[in-house]
Amino acid sequence: MAADEKFLQNLQFFRDYSASCDKSNNPLSVLKNVTITLRDEGCRQALPTSFLDDSTNLAKSLINDIRKVHQTDPQLKDKFAEVVEHLEVVAEVYRCLRNCCARCKRNQLYIGSNVAFLKSTKEFLAQLLHFHRTIPALVAFTLPSQNITLKLQCLYSVVQCLGNLVTDCPENHEKVWLMFGTLFAEILKLPDNTLTDFICMVLMNCKSDNERRKQLTSTEGWKILEEVLRTVCHEDIEWGVFYLEDLMKRQELFSVAYKELQDSERMVLLDFIHAEVSSSLDRGDRPVDARDTQSGYQQLPSNDAQAEGHLLPTDEAQLAYHCLPSESLRILAMEFKDNAHLILGTSRRPGEEVSEPKLVLRVLDILCTATAADGDYISIQDDIDLLKCCLHLLHTMFLLGQQDDNNPFSSRKLSDVTTLEPESSHPMYGLKRDLIRLIGNMVHRNKRNQDQVRELGGIPLILDHTNIDGRNPFILQWAIFTIRNLCEDNRDNQAVIANMNLQGVANSAELLRDFGVEAVVENGKIVVKSSKTR
Repeated sequence: MAADEKFLQNLQFFRDYSASCDKSNNPLSVLKNVTITLRDEGCRQALPTSFLDDSTNLAKSLINDIRKVHQTDPQLKDKFAEVVEHLEVVAEVYRCLRNCCARCKRNQLYIGSNVAFLKSTKEFLAQLLHFHRTIPALVAFTLPSQNITLKLQCLYSVVQCLGNLVTDCPENHEKVWLMFGTLFAEILKLPDNTLTDFICMVLMNCKSDNERRKQLTSTEGWKILEEVLRTVCHEDIEWGVFYLEDLMKRQELFSVAYKELQDSERMVLLDFIHAEVSSSLDRGDRPVDARDTQSGYQQLPSNDAQAEGHLLPTDEAQLAYHCLPSESLRILAMEFKDNAHLILGTSRRPGEEVSEPKLVLRVLDILCTATAADGDYISIQDDIDLLKCCLHLLHTMFLLGQQDDNNPFSSRKLSDVTTLEPESSHPMYGLKRDLIRLIGNMVHRNKRNQDQVRELGGIPLILDHTNIDGRNPFILQWAIFTIRNLCEDNRDNQAVIANMNLQGVANSAELLRDFGVEAVVENGKIVVKSSKTR
């Protein structure tokens, strides 16, 4: 009861302060007590709406004062201390409001309906960005006993407040996105991972299909996606990962987003997808369909002064986002088929950057990894056109590689790898290996695909690649693996190999000697012996 009485006293003090707007009385200590008390759900539910009015009015008043001071003193030479004091109070007001909204639909709706407050909040964020660009002293200012700058404290508290305002409250989704989308894109440019995480949290909790579509089909949405991609590529941003995973989960948006991104951003997204598919296979997760899973988030007010009210995904939501949906993978398969011709037109000049074919090769790597999951991505395994594309590409490269040793598709001796430029930098590095790898995965226990490869003359083609190639490491092993999968429970394919005539040892003697062995034919059989000369 004593705690409740103290809470009521704090509220009364705060109301008296707010009504009088007496700037000589700093309500910071009272506000901090109220913020802590509002961690209790019962206090949030019983909170009078007059307190919400007082809080939003105080924030608007102080933000207006900051604006006026900045107009008269652009560099804050004479009013620096006053602005700092106001910023402290404003940051605490937003922390208080943040806690008011946690798991309290009534408070969310009440604050969300205050358009004047939302506009003032937008003005405040814009003012902070302006300070960041024009007043270095304020940007770097840190309060005693604090480990982050005052500017970041303000940004954190406002963005977290907006996050709690939209969580499980679809009535506020459109308001927040339309009001703050452009500012979010600007704030994401600030080099602060925590802030990026918080903004992604807000965006993820505006999670209705309509709002997500607006986010990813608007100018602001593209800018946000670009910044999130740039950051997630280099930093561990939890909510940034959820944001990108949500994009991949929504196949209609993923298709649009992939086509609109620049090559460099596509590569980042593909790297992210490859990492997600690889890790999901390691965990044994199954691919999901966006229609089969509803993701949810819960608000968990924490005792941490900065992370209080931070939103965390439920266990079901975390599971749902761990796999790439089959439809999104089909989009990538289509991209590969449509752009595979770029590979054949690739020629390498010294110092020349080849970007587009690199994207095609990365997509190929993703398809190889995804199809390694036994039966998980059956729609890809059933894509006959993809199988034909791989065989055609492999056959064309094989023919081109026979023309001369300087052809980008020719095999490379292991002895050349150490003396010439690193083969891994070559645009065709690993290409033939990965084509065989994908073919091998697609024919695994799939009779129709096994027969298709045979009918297209693919078995001799695969056998032609059972050699050692410095430009395609482990191609020999993958070719053997593919032949094994082609012959498994398929007598027709077995007969093709059995009826082949032994002509001798393939022209790979120099490659074998690099390993200290040689192959000869003795009594109709191939025998591998130690090389006499190393």
